[in-house]
Amino acid sequence: MSMSLEFDVKKRDVFAKAVGKFTKEDPTFHVEIDDETGQTIIKGMGELHLQIYSERLKREFEIENKVDEPQVN
Repeated sequence: MSMSLEFDVKKRDVFAKAVGKFTKEDPTFHVEIDDETGQTIIKGMGELHLQIYSERLKREFEIENKVDEPQVN
């Protein structure tokens, strides 16, 4: 499953650190940038799985974010 993730671009370095930690812990979690829309897309095993990572970003790394369905052009 994939979802778009919006966050403050000022926190990009912290986000990169968080993603590095998450992908090391969990090989089923992936992050990519959509070339057409520019959205940050998180991919995982299901909606709950991705929401947990969204909450971890808020709690552990103080990155406020919003998770939503990815837009399709």
